[in-house]
Amino acid sequence: MNLLGIETATDVCSVALLSDDDAVAEIHLMRPRSHAEMLVPMIEHVLRLAHLSPGDVEVVAVSIGPGSYTGLRIGVSAAKGFAFGVGAQILGVPSLDALALNVSRNADEGDHLIPAHAARGDEVYAGLWRVGREVQPDGGGSWAGEGGVTLELVRETEALSVSDAVEWLAALGPGRIWLAGSGGQAIVTASRGAATEGADLRVSNVHPSAAGVARLGLKMLRGGTNHDVASLEPLYLKEFIAKKQQRSIFERLPF
Repeated sequence: MNLLGIETATDVCSVALLSDDDAVAEIHLMRPRSHAEMLVPMIEHVLRLAHLSPGDVEVVAVSIGPGSYTGLRIGVSAAKGFAFGVGAQILGVPSLDALALNVSRNADEGDHLIPAHAARGDEVYAGLWRVGREVQPDGGGSWAGEGGVTLELVRETEALSVSDAVEWLAALGPGRIWLAGSGGQAIVTASRGAATEGADLRVSNVHPSAAGVARLGLKMLRGGTNHDVASLEPLYLKEFIAKKQQRSIFERLPF
C-alpha cells in the first residue's frame, strides 16, 4: 500500500511517501510562507523519487492541526483535492499526535512528552502523553509509539498560555519530560525558576514531519479509522482573527 503524507501545520512544509511500513521518499522545506507555492511541486517530486504516479497512491494522510491557519488550509485543501482526483482514502492526522510519535523514539518508559506549536501571542498548542511499555491496542487514548513503546494520552491538545503549560510541568513532579516543537523551547524558557524541582527537562530537536504524519495515519488506518474527503476540515482550536490594515489599499498606492 502506498500512503502519501503531508505536513503543513507549521513553517515546515513536508511531504513523504510510505510503501507499507517503509519510508520511500521524504522532502522537507523550512521556509515560512512558502507552502502555497511549493507544496504541489514537492508532492510531484516525491512521487518521481518513488517512481510512482498519482494513481498509485491509495491513502493520503494530512496533518489537520492545530497550527498555522494558512498552512493548515493549504495542506488540507491539497490533500482533499489529490485524494478526490485519484480516488484515494484520506485521513486527518492531529499534528501534535504525529510529533509525539516522532519524539517517542528517544523516550523510555515513564517519560512524559509535551509536543507544542507556538500560537499567537504568549500561547501555545500543547498536549501531554506518557510513555509506557505494555502492549495495548490502538484507540482508547493509547496507541503504539516507536521502538516498542506505547503512548497514553494524559491531557488533550489545547490552546493555553505558556505559563499554564509550565504548570503542567510542575504538576508532573520528578521525572524526565520531553518537549518538542516551536512552542517547546518557550515552555522550557518560562519554566526557569518555576516549581519544577526534580523534573529532567529535555528539548527534542525533532521537527514536524510528513513521515510522522504518514506513520500515524497508517496506524489509524489499521485501527479502522477513515475520514470523508468532502467533510474533512482542519482542527484550528482557536478562531482566526484577521489583522486590519492600518491603511486601505488605495491609501498605500504610490501616487
